[in-house]
Amino acid sequence: MGTLPQDDARDDTDRDLGDEFLSFDEGLVGSNDAAIQAHVEARAALLNLVVTHPKVVELFDKWTATTRIGQLATGIAARLDEAAMLGGFSDRSALTRLLNGLESTFDEAGRRVVTVTIPDESNGQAFSAAIREIDRLIGELDVALDEWPEGSDDPVFADVNALVRNTWELPWAWLSVEIVLFWARLIEMRIGVEPYQRVFFVTRRDRKTLPSPPIEFHFQTAPGETIEDAYKRFRREANAVIGQFRDAAAPLPVGKRRAPDLIAQDVELWYRKKLLKKSKRSLAGNRWDEQGKQVRDAINRVDRWLALGSMRWDDDTP
Repeated sequence: MGTLPQDDARDDTDRDLGDEFLSFDEGLVGSNDAAIQAHVEARAALLNLVVTHPKVVELFDKWTATTRIGQLATGIAARLDEAAMLGGFSDRSALTRLLNGLESTFDEAGRRVVTVTIPDESNGQAFSAAIREIDRLIGELDVALDEWPEGSDDPVFADVNALVRNTWELPWAWLSVEIVLFWARLIEMRIGVEPYQRVFFVTRRDRKTLPSPPIEFHFQTAPGETIEDAYKRFRREANAVIGQFRDAAAPLPVGKRRAPDLIAQDVELWYRKKLLKKSKRSLAGNRWDEQGKQVRDAINRVDRWLALGSMRWDDDTP
């Protein structure tokens, strides 16, 4: 019996099918571009607040102190401070900028060789020892990242999922991911790595409400055709059909946008009510009759915006 092509034989058709069909419900969903943009603005405003929440700061401190990644990053930062002092650099960042900008060479043992002029020659050996220790710790950090547990064994996501899902009672798994990514950026900056913006969601129309285009699809193998040839032909023809779904779902209508500063104000009210557990009356102040409805409307708007992120909890999420 024949076999299907291996993963390393995939072409663009394979990737299109996987992205467009298997991951149909991932990303952001909304009826118009304004709704999607409001989610992005609200998400950013919420993260700026969430990362200062006492429970989140407590998690950041815990992960840095107890995880192997956090411990190694702390050790690297300490050695960087030591090397910066020995080398006459103003601070850790000045040393890391220099090291990151140098083209390293390697000796016969495979060790990195970096040439730096040190004003005080008596500190040269100590500086070299500190740099070697930094390289060793970075190597251990790479191993720790490769061996990091996934799924239910991941202690970091177990902690943050318990906070977001159980304590805050929010249905958005994407918020857990964003919190962990922020901690990862803090780790990167601690060891002198320039953090980069990670974007893991895409914008799509709400395909659950859009009418489908009229499509009829039929596939039949040909006499004498091998399994591999038939499989590849099926993918080409199926991808053409899936492209019709994709075309029907774009572009989004514009919709009515809300100013980013007003979105940020709405999010702050939502944050204080939902996560800091402030009462609506306290948020409205002394003019409850006038401002109470405004507070309720703001919280409802933010609920709608943030709900557009379709990354939610699976039934077996720890």
